[in-house]
Amino acid sequence: MVSRALPWLLLLVGFSAACRPRSPEPAPLRPAVALPGPWQLYGRVRMQNAGWAARAQLHWRQDEERYQVRLTGPFGSGSYAIAGDSRNMELTTPEGRVLRERHARALLRERLGESPPLKALRYWVRGLPAPGSPPAQPERDAKGRLSSWEQQGYRIQVSAYRRVSGHELPERLEVRKGAWRLELRIRKWLFP
Repeated sequence: MVSRALPWLLLLVGFSAACRPRSPEPAPLRPAVALPGPWQLYGRVRMQNAGWAARAQLHWRQDEERYQVRLTGPFGSGSYAIAGDSRNMELTTPEGRVLRERHARALLRERLGESPPLKALRYWVRGLPAPGSPPAQPERDAKGRLSSWEQQGYRIQVSAYRRVSGHELPERLEVRKGAWRLELRIRKWLFP
């Protein structure tokens, strides 16, 4: 009796295993460089240099070459707005002063101890080296994503990525040059 039922039992077990739903395959990754049009990010930034540190909320909008970056201090203590493109930069201080190009970069250097390379940062925040010069000492994580590299005198390190609309994008990023350090915690990416 058992010998006659065994083939049917094996067939039933095999059939039920074949009909079991498979776990879905993750969608293939699209390179971050191919982000769909304009993008925005929201997060927190911490800047540090020898003897001082500052924190701010960050809202960054990027549309092709044009960018708008707003840094807002704790408890509404003031905000800086930085806007520009590949040729021009304008900085609005919490007092409402508007500075352009050379004066804006000088104020950033005076207040932050460094004038961050915004043209390169737009690539770095996406986990990419900036075009124009190859990255030095690139390292990749276990998933093959760029985790650290040197470029333009800065050391860039991405310590966490997250999947957003099929893209692997940084969630935590650090940029260093000597004693100067910028830490970025991205909480939201948008593709309007």
